[in-house]
Amino acid sequence: MTYDFIFRIQAEKDLEDIHDYYNKINPKITDNFFIEFFETMDFIEGEPLLFQIRY
Repeated sequence: MTYDFIFRIQAEKDLEDIHDYYNKINPKITDNFFIEFFETMDFIEGEPLLFQIRY
């Protein structure tokens, strides 16, 4: 069984805001955040049954 991530428009906007805000402070912070974010998404994709499905 496969699952897809579906992000609300507001969540996508929040990620853009995070990128803009932290990039002004230090691009390294932005890079670290998104590295961890995508690693977490990969982990969830690999072990989806460890997490609650939200609609």
